[in-house]
Amino acid sequence: MDPNELLSQVTGQLRALAQNAVEGLVRELPEEPSAAGTVLAGRLLAAYDRLPPGNSLVELVREMLGDLDAGSPVRLHGWRRAPGAPLGVALVLTDPSGAAAGRAVLGVTPGGPLFDVVVTPGAALSMPPKATGPWSAEATIAAPGGWDAAFGPGLPPTPPGGTATIRFQRTGRLAAGTADGPGISVNGIALTVTADPGTPPAVEVELRELEAAILPAALARLIGVGGSGPMAGGQGPVTVTVRADRAGGLRFAGTGALQAPLPLRLNAPGVQTRGLPWN
Repeated sequence: MDPNELLSQVTGQLRALAQNAVEGLVRELPEEPSAAGTVLAGRLLAAYDRLPPGNSLVELVREMLGDLDAGSPVRLHGWRRAPGAPLGVALVLTDPSGAAAGRAVLGVTPGGPLFDVVVTPGAALSMPPKATGPWSAEATIAAPGGWDAAFGPGLPPTPPGGTATIRFQRTGRLAAGTADGPGISVNGIALTVTADPGTPPAVEVELRELEAAILPAALARLIGVGGSGPMAGGQGPVTVTVRADRAGGLRFAGTGALQAPLPLRLNAPGVQTRGLPWN
């Protein structure tokens, strides 16, 4: 599988999650009064009191941004992308001084799903780091001439109408697999979304202090190894970055491929390794 095929597979799975999430969140709401006279008039509906329960994607949003209640810089609103279109939902960042100073909207409509990015003309939005448990989120979005674009299955790509940098970070250890191996762990994650008119939008996921144990503890002891992983040679854990964009697909930054070298060194009677490609 090449990087573009892998990206297509992953985005398909994410679209299915988004479709299911929106279907569970949609409700009838009145139009948002503060949107009158702007490009959002008739499209942006009222805000939810808080983020309702939902599927795994909804709960991830809650972990990253909180309940999106009245005290949050980001709110969940109803969304109708066009007259007669199905109801959807939208994540909305509003300038702290009020809607007249600018808004940025990510709307999601079932049936694809379809995504709309709308930033009101002249907006220059900045959300300072907002901590929610181990997560923090920050954003800067600007569109001097406005930004109104749709994307989804069957729609042609359109260049961004403004600039955006959205960053989520999670501190602390996350692990998968068994505690004594085989398994993998990281000591923090950063997810960054970037867009500007000159380059395709991109997503980067940084896996910090990645460690991998390739053998179960019992097998490691059997062949005379106390442990096996990227630290086995004393070089310490590594940080790797995965990048996704339309041009290059899903691949490791730095290699441009679906493999990244891990500095594994394993020494045992009759066994010696110096490196390991990871994919």
